Amino acid sequence: MIFSTAHEFGGFGLTAFALTLGSGLLVALLQTFMRYASRKPPSGSTHSLKIDDAIFYIDWIVTSAVALGYSMVTVTMDGDPKTQIETPTVVVALLVLVVGVAMLPPLVRDTCYDATGKIKGWWHVVVLDLIGLTFLASSVVAGVKTYGS
Repeated sequence: MIFSTAHEFGGFGLTAFALTLGSGLLVALLQTFMRYASRKPPSGSTHSLKIDDAIFYIDWIVTSAVALGYSMVTVTMDGDPKTQIETPTVVVALLVLVVGVAMLPPLVRDTCYDATGKIKGWWHVVVLDLIGLTFLASSVVAGVKTYGS
């Protein structure tokens, strides 16, 4: 069953990963459709989409950062010893947040964009989006480990 809990798959299983991947891709498709539908194409073109419209890693990293932060605060306030997060997990989560939100943007600016501020190519878009999906999946893993669904 696609909506079975991760516990039925022996921990973080296919379902949690599939739902994460599916949600990320669905958001990307809906954002792309809304961009396509809301812009007038330039003269002589059939659409107004640009390569930058395929960059979703920012949305996914911000979503995972907010979800991780919210989960950590919720679990801390819960007080239930069964759902307490171990210190190493908190440290790793905070490091991921710092890397994703503070350190990744300057690295992306220096390696993926040219001097005019344009993305260098589709390969860079694909790699950035895969990094964003990795952050999103890691926040799901942290949630499954914490709440044990």
